[in-house]
This record gives sequence, C-alpha cells and structure tokens, in this order.
Amino acid sequence: MIDLARERGALDDPMLRRRIVDAWISVRIMRTTNLRTIAELTAGRTPGAQATTAKLYASTRHQQLGHLAQELAGPAGQIVGEDYGLDTRQRSFLLSLAETIYGGSSEIQRNIIGEQVLGLPKEPRP
Repeated sequence: MIDLARERGALDDPMLRRRIVDAWISVRIMRTTNLRTIAELTAGRTPGAQATTAKLYASTRHQQLGHLAQELAGPAGQIVGEDYGLDTRQRSFLLSLAETIYGGSSEIQRNIIGEQVLGLPKEPRP
C-alpha cells in the first residue's frame, strides 16, 4: 500500500499520509495480538479476551485497509482484466466485505465482548 501511495503521489496529502500511518499501526497491532494469542495456545492456555477482540478488530480494520487501498488505486482499481479476473488488491477488498459476516457478524462479536468479556447484561430477546 505504501508503494501504491508513493506511485500515486498520495504521500504528499497529509490526510492520506495519516490514514496510511494509521493502517500501518493497525497491521502491527494485529500482528502483536496474534503473536500473543499463539504464545498462549503454545503454552497450553486458553486465549484471553484478546482473541475475541482481535477477531472484531481485524475484520473491521481489514475493511478499512481495503477501502484505503482502493481509494489509493483510484479509478484504475475498479478495472478488471479481459476475463474479469481480479488482482490481489481487488480480491482482498471484496473478501474484507464478507469477513465481518463469515467470522460471526460484527454485531454478534460486540455482543460476545460485552457479555462475556465485560460482564454486561445479556441483550434482551424479543
């Protein structure tokens, strides 16, 4: 994404530059959290709250990263090949849109965090 931003001259725009830095930070946060979860699993412990929150964080941030990459690509990012083939960035963007559903919808993940991690009362059922 940084190479794409350089190619498009986006690093000259302070707002885009900030979003790119935020994206880089979010990827580092996801990596660190995943390493922590792997360490707990390797040690034979059940992952803590970070495993639950990491799922929600990663899926929502992946969507934001995909939107940013598509924005940086500009109109050319919407063009597909002759056989309607998608490039890696386009596939990743479209996959990110489904990620908040197939991993358990973001709303369900928020309910799990609220009820099981934070100890909030269960959501009333109709």
